[in-house]
Amino acid sequence: IREHLDYGKWMNRRLHNWAFARLQGRIEDKATEAGIRVEYVNAAYTSQTCHACGRLGRRDEQAEFVCPHEDCHVSEFQADINAAANIA
Repeated sequence: IREHLDYGKWMNRRLHNWAFARLQGRIEDKATEAGIRVEYVNAAYTSQTCHACGRLGRRDEQAEFVCPHEDCHVSEFQADINAAANIA
């Protein structure tokens, strides 16, 4: 639905973020009820940073992360899983 509507740059951004803001609020509510602390993490560079050594690597292909550092045990890894490990 969002792809076919165009209300202008500002309004499109508000409409697109609305569902995510609502989901975020529900997750916060449920986590609070369960006694779980919610922490926000900046997702910048999480798929380009090695989850094992913490240094920047390469993404030659879209879904593949490569850690070029010889002293790190990670050589190739799926980029989304690498990002998830960094966020966790």
